[in-house]
Amino acid sequence: MTLTTAEARAMEAIDRYVKTNNVGYSLRNKRGYRDPTGSPEGMVTSPHDLVGIHASTAIIVKDMADLLVKHWPGFRWAIQPNEQGKVFNVFCLDFHNVWGYVIRYDDVMNDPRRRAILKAGRELLHRFRYPGEKYDTALIAAMPRNRQGCCIPDVSDLKSSRFTKQARLQHLIATGKARVVGSDQKGQIIETTEKV
Repeated sequence: MTLTTAEARAMEAIDRYVKTNNVGYSLRNKRGYRDPTGSPEGMVTSPHDLVGIHASTAIIVKDMADLLVKHWPGFRWAIQPNEQGKVFNVFCLDFHNVWGYVIRYDDVMNDPRRRAILKAGRELLHRFRYPGEKYDTALIAAMPRNRQGCCIPDVSDLKSSRFTKQARLQHLIATGKARVVGSDQKGQIIETTEKV
């Protein structure tokens, strides 16, 4: 099987993501060999990473990935099955490698049209304020990013929690409405002009 240039670049990007974030190797032992009895947690980067999970989960992951690629081609989508937690985590690696969308197993299993995955794709595009529906490298490059190089999600309509406060602070720092004035043993001391 030969890969096109775009497919090869996408696979290289996923491999880089897996190596830098230390995910996707949950089915390998400490020496790097495949562990068929390993936990299925982590990013699915090849069909071999689906060894050890139920066949129905593998089929659903493939269906979900196919729907995402058909509706929004060009974006780097990632689906993380979590059988113990009974959820699928959906990420768009072009935007953020941590902020994703969680779908419960029941929502996908009981819907043959897989509307939940389409909702996840739309929500991720909306959360990161991506203009339009088609992939455009220039638009993605122009999106505001934090220090780690990830796009900043719009969390203005979400309930307050520790994670949304952190994302809100990242947004304020990126837009210049807040600045880091020092640090202590607990972390950074941030001065803001707006209430968080």
